[in-house]
Amino acid sequence: MAQQATIITIGAAIAVAATIGILALSSTAPAITNGNVPPGTEKERIVLSGSYPDYQNVTWLVGNSSSIVTGETLGVKSEVDDALVPITDYDFQVNNVIKGNLKSGDVITIRQTGIETKTKIAELADDPLLKKGEQVVGFLRYSEDHDVYIFLGGPQGRFVIQNGAVNSLDKIVPEAEWLTIRADNQDLNQFVESIKTQAGLK
Repeated sequence: MAQQATIITIGAAIAVAATIGILALSSTAPAITNGNVPPGTEKERIVLSGSYPDYQNVTWLVGNSSSIVTGETLGVKSEVDDALVPITDYDFQVNNVIKGNLKSGDVITIRQTGIETKTKIAELADDPLLKKGEQVVGFLRYSEDHDVYIFLGGPQGRFVIQNGAVNSLDKIVPEAEWLTIRADNQDLNQFVESIKTQAGLK
């Protein structure tokens, strides 16, 4: 049963460049894991609530991104299990560069709000933690102070690639149904070309 919710609003620029409300909905449930815990293990689940700048179209996303890439999550690089803003950094390999100065083959660090430990999962409801092997099209903002990248606008800047097709996160998690920029099983090459066309990058 969920415990009483506590909401704490904080500035979390280093985490997701947004104001994050920690919604402490603690419950014990079968683990949804990144493969670090044996199947069937139960752990505390903490759902974090976030608010983001509203990017209403692809042109806005492109214009505010430092880099736009396709690539693959290699795994967890480091974690900070902070009670207010837990943070996980991931190694991420760039496959294709749509915008920016990164190169194919570069390994960068992507930072997300949230953490998975042996006893708990704490993550944003509409922007779940990356999984090892997950492929995405990422609209990224670079933080020079921390030498990390974040997904621009949280779930707005993260599109999942599966079997050569692209989906926005509203197709993966119901909590992201508010997204205005969507992709529904769109061919990856067509999706990349549409980004270039709409943003004047061709």
